Amino acid sequence: MEQLHQGENYGELRPTIMISFLDHVLFDTPGHHTVFHLRADQPPELLLSDQFEMHFVELPKFRLEAEELRTSLDRWCYLMRHAEELDTANLPEPMKDETIREAVNVLEQLAMTDAERLVYEERWMGRADHTARERRYARLERELGEKMSQLAERDRQAAERDRQAAEQQKQIAEQQKQAARQEARAVLRETILSRFLLEGLPLANRVAGVEDLETLERLSHQLAESATAVEFEAVLNSVSPVPRPG
Repeated sequence: MEQLHQGENYGELRPTIMISFLDHVLFDTPGHHTVFHLRADQPPELLLSDQFEMHFVELPKFRLEAEELRTSLDRWCYLMRHAEELDTANLPEPMKDETIREAVNVLEQLAMTDAERLVYEERWMGRADHTARERRYARLERELGEKMSQLAERDRQAAERDRQAAEQQKQIAEQQKQAARQEARAVLRETILSRFLLEGLPLANRVAGVEDLETLERLSHQLAESATAVEFEAVLNSVSPVPRPG
């Protein structure tokens, strides 16, 4: 007998249902499932409460074959009627229900001897331990994978920061190089102009327009060797020839 009470939500009233599975015939009725409610003797249509039901299932009246099973009640009745003869390893298709399988498993345990039950429990515990180990290993592998991914991401970010730092250093070095070249050009140009003006050479105005550092260095070298004005002009012409009148 099973009794179902109010649901988990206490603000919601549900009918109280009592179900009895009988291994004998109790009522002189054709059907195997009979439902009762609390009604008045007179008039019979007066229902005391719609929150209470009594269900009686008379198993001897149940005659359905496996292929005729349609409802959950049909499956339970079939199980109770044919439990001893069922091939639990090859249940009929309508009986392949998770709840029915669990019930069959319980019945098999109840039918075991103490020795068989001990072996079953040991195997069950072994499977449970194996499953627990597999889940633990899977969790550890998942956590390890996440850690490795995090470390790889950190390495990638560190490598990106290093690359950006190297790029910045390269840019800074290039800027310093350009600044040094500009400073060298300015110093050399100023030195050469001072010498040209001091010695009265007529090419000072052309030296002022020279931007090429190598040319300025050649001019400075010639100054150190006391080159002639013609030699200075040849160097300047190699960089910026004097335009000839057309």
